[in-house]
Amino acid sequence: MSEEQGRKSHALEWALCTVAIPVVYMLSVPWVAIFTDQPRGLGAPPPKWCIAYCEPWDWAMHYRPLSETFGAYAQWCWKVSGHKLFTLPGGPV
Repeated sequence: MSEEQGRKSHALEWALCTVAIPVVYMLSVPWVAIFTDQPRGLGAPPPKWCIAYCEPWDWAMHYRPLSETFGAYAQWCWKVSGHKLFTLPGGPV
């Protein structure tokens, strides 16, 4: 094995992770909210860990230009899941 193969740069992998992790997080938040809401029923407060997990998504949805896109995706997730009411920590969307 040559020295060049052993010293391979991982810049591309790090760049992909830098993009992939936030994207996977943003796609997962509505589903986490749905699955934590199902066993508790309507009107019950969400678990504290769920509020903490959803907080960056909630902030981005209310204060950034992508709020319409996030809202439409979240509503689609709730529709696909069969829920009648759409709520997330922080209020309805």
